[in-house]
Amino acid sequence: MFEVGDLSKFISYAINDSFILAFKLTSPFLVVSLAILAGSGLLSRIMPDLQIFFVLTPVQIILVVATIYIVITSIVTKITETIQMSLNI
Repeated sequence: MFEVGDLSKFISYAINDSFILAFKLTSPFLVVSLAILAGSGLLSRIMPDLQIFFVLTPVQIILVVATIYIVITSIVTKITETIQMSLNI
């Protein structure tokens, strides 16, 4: 027989794990974006005549793409290590 309590417990754990995974995947982008925005805000206060956000947009794009590269590289490395460990057992 199918128990509703076990199903609801499984669904709640699955949703919790998906939120934790989403936070772990997006946290590097949040940190990089926050650092860029804080630095550009400070720089716009120091140099008010320069259009900081216009100048820093290409820099922000390059840093986010570099962050994507680093994150994807680490994810692929972890996946390959896990697959190698599972095949050795």
